[in-house]
Amino acid sequence: MVKIKGRIRMEIEPKIMSQVKSILGEFGNKYLTSKGSLKRNNVINDLDKFDRELMTKLFKDPLIHKNYVEKIADTEVFRLNQFIEMFEYKEFWEKYKAGGLQC
Repeated sequence: MVKIKGRIRMEIEPKIMSQVKSILGEFGNKYLTSKGSLKRNNVINDLDKFDRELMTKLFKDPLIHKNYVEKIADTEVFRLNQFIEMFEYKEFWEKYKAGGLQC
């Protein structure tokens, strides 16, 4: 993360975004439109509800696990708030969807 003018702005790794998009695509049109646009609200709502199937797929992915899971007192904790923050960067997802970013 980078702090800019008193606000924290997360730097998003294109590899992680590519992996997340791949995982979300496994759910058909639940999280992505037929054109590949992210259904951001659907993803965030299901993460907030701790949707078991979505959380399991994300938690088991090695890249996501490495970047968003922390071991605390012998328990693995998914840093959900940090993970959700990346979905709030609309500009990134729009560029990613349009093919403007290379992964």
